[in-house]
Amino acid sequence: MSTRKARLFRFVWRANALIILAAGVCALVLVGILAATQLKWMFRERHVNAVVNTDTTRHIDETLRLGRATKISGQPWMLVDLSSEQGYDQGSYSKSAEAVRNYAFVSAAEPVRWLYDHNRFLVLDVTQLPGTSYQENDHPTALISFLVVEEDTDHDRRLTTRDDAVLVFTRPDGSSRTTVLRGIKGNVSQEKIGDQVLTVYNGADGYASAAFSVQDFTKLREEKIVLPGGVPPK
Repeated sequence: MSTRKARLFRFVWRANALIILAAGVCALVLVGILAATQLKWMFRERHVNAVVNTDTTRHIDETLRLGRATKISGQPWMLVDLSSEQGYDQGSYSKSAEAVRNYAFVSAAEPVRWLYDHNRFLVLDVTQLPGTSYQENDHPTALISFLVVEEDTDHDRRLTTRDDAVLVFTRPDGSSRTTVLRGIKGNVSQEKIGDQVLTVYNGADGYASAAFSVQDFTKLREEKIVLPGGVPPK
């Protein structure tokens, strides 16, 4: 009887040992998978859009390339964006940032014109006015507006959508570049109405509207927009 009990005890002991060993191996495998996943996450390349790094103390690899051409409605010009891709190391991982830096006005009959003669700025948006659906019956473009970040206003050594922007108008051929609004926070809504361009934007003092002449881009009127329940302007 004692021999049977001893054999049974040894069998149970060995079974428990195998179960414990299997559980330990599974735990080690799970820990290894979690560690590998964490390391992969820590050392992965991170990509961001609409960001220009301006930190001169950091080594940044930058590549410039032309994007797709867009027809300027009713005009013998095409608009082509110039984008940058910056690569740099940040802590334990690498990071890449892509952004539109400039625009080229391209024609079959005239030399290429650039929005800027440098690539220091971040161009957030471009709009043809009047609006276009790129159909044959579209109205000819009268002007083109650009939303541009020129300065690092939040002092984080980057140009991003969190920085204040300016609104710039040009002719369809890229001439007569004029900055018409400054200190813009966020997007701008704009439409050509008759011989004026009406814009609605968020500025340093809150929401406002402004009207500009299509002929020479001069500001004709500006008015603060008070939200319901807000404090009227003084």
